[in-house]
Amino acid sequence: METSLKLELTLQSLSFIRSELILSTGILFLLAIGLITKKYSIVKGITLGISLLSMSLLIFDHVVLETVRLFNGMLTHNPFHSILRLLISVTGIVVIVISDSQTTKRYCSEYFALVLTIILGGQLLIMSNHIAMVIISLELMSIPAYVLAGFGFSKESAEASMKYFIYGSVATAFMIFGMSWLYGLGNGLELASPQFIDQLSYNNNIVLMCACLFVLAGLLFKMAATPFHFWTPDVYQATPWPVLTLFSTIPKIAAGAVVLKAIGWFSLDGQSRYDWQFITCVFAIFTLAVGNFSALWQQNIKRLMAYSSIGQAGFLLSAIAIQNTSGLYFFLFYSIVLVISISLTFVMLDFFSIRSQALTVQDFAGIGKKHTPQASLLTVGLLGLTGLPITAGFTAKLFVFTGVLEVWHTSGKTIFMILFVFGLLNTVVALYYYLRIPYYMFLKESISSHEKTTAFSMNTILCILLAVLLIALFIWPSLLNLN
Repeated sequence: METSLKLELTLQSLSFIRSELILSTGILFLLAIGLITKKYSIVKGITLGISLLSMSLLIFDHVVLETVRLFNGMLTHNPFHSILRLLISVTGIVVIVISDSQTTKRYCSEYFALVLTIILGGQLLIMSNHIAMVIISLELMSIPAYVLAGFGFSKESAEASMKYFIYGSVATAFMIFGMSWLYGLGNGLELASPQFIDQLSYNNNIVLMCACLFVLAGLLFKMAATPFHFWTPDVYQATPWPVLTLFSTIPKIAAGAVVLKAIGWFSLDGQSRYDWQFITCVFAIFTLAVGNFSALWQQNIKRLMAYSSIGQAGFLLSAIAIQNTSGLYFFLFYSIVLVISISLTFVMLDFFSIRSQALTVQDFAGIGKKHTPQASLLTVGLLGLTGLPITAGFTAKLFVFTGVLEVWHTSGKTIFMILFVFGLLNTVVALYYYLRIPYYMFLKESISSHEKTTAFSMNTILCILLAVLLIALFIWPSLLNLN
């Protein structure tokens, strides 16, 4: 009876991860297809079909109003997980669409298999509720990223890939070390179980504090949060734009979702001797400062966007620090807007890097007069990242600031007021370095001749849709209906 019951529960659990099963099968299928054909259009079409099928299963997935334990607690499923899994799936589809034969080189089946693996790892990481599952999911997402960082097939990209791998391996080692301590202190592996939390409460000491910080180190590394951000500029500079779109969204959001849950676990239902809201705020403040102020001095566009990505991680951490129902909603909304803004911005930057060889801020001089539609789309994306009105980036940052102020009013913790002031200051700083690009595009004279074009490619049409969505969410933020 016990065996049959376990089998029944396993089959029920499988029905909740149909999307991940499709991705797993699709990855194997793509590797097999790569042995038969190297034709880019065929491989890309198959990958897109796999991704759309996976996304459709998420859309018509089980509707649950509370947390459901899967595979004896290895994974959990709830509305929060459903939304983030769908977001990651949609992000993956965008990356697949914008990838071209130049990005994939001659290894198209391997490239798309790696992209699907990162999507799979991100979706599983969001649902992970078990020490072993967190480690497996994180590595499933990380190892393909190390390989994709080297897809420029140059000395620079090889160095970036190696640096990413070494930093990532050390961060993972710290995380596993911390989790081994958690296993010993909690006498279990299921992180959210009441028994595990109760056992940790009996060992509420400095050793537990160190274990939790080690775990956070591995997760914050994937978010590119300070002080685990050192890999970011070099890796970004050597990596193709479509891959950067992947790096700047899926790992950041998936790891952020786990940090959001982990802070709740580490707080021990409010019984912890240490204020984890305070600790998260400190990480957020330093991440905001390092990301935005470092971006001020950057001339290379990819390095500028790398530091910008670090700054965006600071705002995600600010939403995580709120630690209430509003904070959960603000994290979701900010994640969605961030994906739209980054995708729009990076696709247009890729367009200009190919069409006009625009690799530095100065290279954008006069481009707005030559490629007006594309320059306008890039401006909308940059406004979204800055957080200015007419784009949902303003609404997203307004939500985060409102949540931070609300916690300050209710708890009286000074750190939240400091975070609020730092957030506003860094938004002003970001205004300068983001809007330098539109300034050069529209107000500076071109130093080189480029043919004027109004041609609309598939990527440009995709960006028009993203820009419309970004503006629509500013006017009607309730369109997302995340509550």
